[in-house]
Amino acid sequence: MVALTDNMSDHNYNLIDPQGACGDSDDTEMEESSSKTSKINQSHTPVKNPNRKKMKGNNTEKTDVGAAILQAVRALTEKVDEQTDLLKRLDKRIEENTSATKQNKQDIILLTKKIEEKNATTSNKDNIEEDKQS
Repeated sequence: MVALTDNMSDHNYNLIDPQGACGDSDDTEMEESSSKTSKINQSHTPVKNPNRKKMKGNNTEKTDVGAAILQAVRALTEKVDEQTDLLKRLDKRIEENTSATKQNKQDIILLTKKIEEKNATTSNKDNIEEDKQS
């Protein structure tokens, strides 16, 4: 049986610089060029803020923005409510006008019938008088 120390001493291993012992410096360049970081599209990747502590200190600014957004939402809600009320009133007026128009049409039909009847009776009287005169 061969001892491990004999096996290790047969080869000249440089444990401090493993790449220097092999002489394959081209492999590291290839690994670096094919690494994931070089494939990331930096124009679409968000960059972390180097002054992160400053961002944490802006709590008042965040609450101001939140308050402004809340106020804008309330204002928009009020405007929408006003518009909804206006639309309801408009719908009510349209319904009233539609029913009034129907009633006016019925009244016109009745009046035209009365006029036709009156004209018919008048023409009948005229015909009867003409018959009497003749």
